[in-house]
Amino acid sequence: KLLIEYYCRLMQLTCGIISYNIDSNDSIAAPLINIRWRTLATAIEFFKRFYLNNSMIGYDPRIIMLSSYFLAGKVEHTYIKLADILKIYDKCNEKDILDHEEFILKGLGYELKVYHPLNCNHTLISDYKLYSQQYNTTTDTSIQKKYQSSMTQLQNKSNSYINTIQISLITLIYTPLTIAISSLLYLDSLNEYELPVTITSYLNNRFPQHVMDIFQSD
Repeated sequence: KLLIEYYCRLMQLTCGIISYNIDSNDSIAAPLINIRWRTLATAIEFFKRFYLNNSMIGYDPRIIMLSSYFLAGKVEHTYIKLADILKIYDKCNEKDILDHEEFILKGLGYELKVYHPLNCNHTLISDYKLYSQQYNTTTDTSIQKKYQSSMTQLQNKSNSYINTIQISLITLIYTPLTIAISSLLYLDSLNEYELPVTITSYLNNRFPQHVMDIFQSD
């Protein structure tokens, strides 16, 4: 488990994603390879799912990592040059990546569709913005700017928080929507964001009580 998380973290670092820190703003490192967030997220899920039934002794995780990038690029319709991927680990060659791509496909049972918490998070944030308009009745421009600033911070923090969750096996246990709701509830509980209506109130309005009771009981 720890090795899987280590390599998933390495995959994020390779693409320039720094881990979430609740006390600071999210930051970005210089990426070794430029990949869309969705392609990276899919590659990480492929990597984790592959090692649920395979050993790192039998399959070099460094090569599986690179092959996961390459396969995810195809699945998410993102062109990734093999030459760019090989810059990450120069002891690997094109044949290694292509051969291990087949191993990954077999390990995944050729099930390549992946659903991501970040998609759910984006949808919830967008819906919250529409929902909160009915509570945003102030004409004070300074307050309006505070609302907008808090909304931007919340969106960035929730995205970053989900990125941190993604290196764990949690994404293989809970649904993307459950993870997105949990991250927003957690951030809302910190009371750091000045918004026209709390995220918790919004979620209670949007989802049935028996659904929200699950999160409150946890």
